[in-house]
Formats: sequence, C-alpha cells, structure tokens
Amino acid sequence: MHIVLQCTKDATEYFDKWLEYFMLREDLYGDETYSSLSDDCFATTNLLGLVKDNVFDQHLEYLKDICEAAAGKRLSYHYLHMISYDAGGYMTRHSHEHNEDYSFILYLNSCKDGATILHEDKDYHIIPQRNRMLVFTADSEHSAQFSDSKRILVGGLKLKQ
Repeated sequence: MHIVLQCTKDATEYFDKWLEYFMLREDLYGDETYSSLSDDCFATTNLLGLVKDNVFDQHLEYLKDICEAAAGKRLSYHYLHMISYDAGGYMTRHSHEHNEDYSFILYLNSCKDGATILHEDKDYHIIPQRNRMLVFTADSEHSAQFSDSKRILVGGLKLKQ
C-alpha cells in the first residue's frame, strides 16, 4: 500500500530550515554503518526527542495525522531522520518492516532526479515534488535513484497499542 498526499507549504519550509541547521551539527550525523544510503549523502541520527521545540512537535503531529488518515489506524512515531542528497547519492533497495509498520517521506524540494521507487507488484516511480508526502507500509521494498539535490524528511511509525 502506498499513497502520495499533499502537505502544507508551512510544514515543508519549516523542516527544510531544520535540515540546514542539522547539516551544521556533526553530533546529529547518523551512523551509516548499516545504511542502504550511499556514502555521499547526509543523514541525521534519529531526531525524536532531540528537538525541544513546540512548533517542531506541532508539525510532526500534523504529519502523523496525515499518515493515520491514510492508514486508517492510530500510529505513534518510532523513528525520524532527514536526508540531503546535495553531494550526490542514492539509496539501495530495502524495507523497514523490521522496525515499524508505516513509513513516510516528505519531499522538501522538487527535483527531476532522485525518484523513490516502490518495488510492489510493479515498480512505481515517485518523482520528488515539494510539499508532497509518500506514505507506505513498512514492508514495501523501496529504493531511490541517484540525485544531487533531493532533500527529505523520513518518518517511521508503529501501530499504537
């Protein structure tokens, strides 16, 4: 299951500014040892609980509400990180089923390259478009084509117990 939804410009711009900040903070760089992300990309560590900002939390709640509406289920955050492909990079085929139940990608900018490919009954190519969010089940295998400009917020959600 996957669906592409529209998000507010405010949320996208807000998170894009945070990505700029995170790229300056080496203490927030992610551990790429076990990552499907190529070495040239920038990725943060799990940001949940690290940002003490009410507006950040409000925007996260907004994104979760969108995911809950798409899934038809109550969800809670498990993981959140940001990725910049500005130095060039790609992501190999993988899924998140070992960690979460649903995933989302919020595209912080539009670009012609860097399509997210969902490997389902057929391959679906989602071209990054600013203010769009891809929501999919965590067992969906996906990858990302090479990009030298894509910027995204990635979230992992679990079914709320």
